[in-house]
Amino acid sequence: DNITVTNASGVLAMAGDVSGNFTLTKSGNGTLALLGNLNYTGQTTVTNSSNLRVATTTSFPGTNIFLDGGVIELGGTLAADNELILGTAPGQIRFKDGQGVTGGTPSHGGVGSASGYRRVSITSQGVPNAPLIWGTPPHFISGGSTSSGIFLMGTPQGAGTVELTNAIDFAGAEHRFSIRDGGGVGVPDAVLSGQLTNGTFSTQGTGTVFVSNPNNTLTGTTRVTGGNVLRVPAIAGYLGNSNVVLDGGTLELPPGTQITRGTGPGEVSILNNGGFSTYGTTNTAVSVGAPTATVLFTDLVPSAGAAFLLSGSSSVGTTTFANPIDLNGAAQIFNVANGVSPIDGELSGLLSNGGVTMSGGAGALYLSNPNNSYALPTT
Repeated sequence: DNITVTNASGVLAMAGDVSGNFTLTKSGNGTLALLGNLNYTGQTTVTNSSNLRVATTTSFPGTNIFLDGGVIELGGTLAADNELILGTAPGQIRFKDGQGVTGGTPSHGGVGSASGYRRVSITSQGVPNAPLIWGTPPHFISGGSTSSGIFLMGTPQGAGTVELTNAIDFAGAEHRFSIRDGGGVGVPDAVLSGQLTNGTFSTQGTGTVFVSNPNNTLTGTTRVTGGNVLRVPAIAGYLGNSNVVLDGGTLELPPGTQITRGTGPGEVSILNNGGFSTYGTTNTAVSVGAPTATVLFTDLVPSAGAAFLLSGSSSVGTTTFANPIDLNGAAQIFNVANGVSPIDGELSGLLSNGGVTMSGGAGALYLSNPNNSYALPTT
């Protein structure tokens, strides 16, 4: 028998054990939660943008889970360390491997946490927490470039944080991670703690990803797109020798970070919408260069009509942008994300020569400089 379960949103939950001989296909953007022991003996397929929640990494001994564009999400009793095994046997998972740019459908797939903090390691070819080469290990995500497989982390229904501990070799190409925002308060949706090497890293999706390994050796341009928030303790080391382009995304940094604008290693530029957030439990400031240096808005955000982004959904404190800003004679757009603090963003430097338009974000912005001299309206 073939059973297809489709739910477009929300969580459809079944708590008991499941047995029999049938194949199961999960489709739709919602989550199917099977939190008992999965003893049925057919293939399980999780299709594009769909999510399957299981109790633990050992609770599906009867079935192999094929991530054909979907996510396996851990949702049972919280365990600090969780091992997923690549393969085609029951109790194992696999991606759509062998489908490169010239050979068919890309192999999107990934992992998530329904609640709490869960570390996940992937065992490949019998090696626990094995270093993974994009497109090379059997049953791992396919190779190629940005049009090939995307590694997915988090789900819209999962409020926890999932950490992937494996080192990943990007095989000399640019590869993407898509981070979904599960609505967790003050925490990132995903953490990449293994060493990232030999290629270029980009992110998409509306969630927050924390890149925590200080020995990454990435190159090229790190692209933060699609509303994503990329958190790093510093650009150097954590993002290797790459430069950062914010194309609809936000770079989240520690308090007091001074950012260098440009396109060289360790430098940051904004293409279309882009901006900054800080992480920490207190009000924290970030600046472009020295915090007293005046920044021309159109140098900071060069695209006409684009917004400067402040704060992120996982930010706990207030993100303060310290530089004075010359608004270049126009009403400029600021988009402030709604984090945990009652005041999400602050512009503490002198604002002059233009106006301020709040648009797109649900966060609160504090214009704290008493000497602001711009003449156009604040809307």
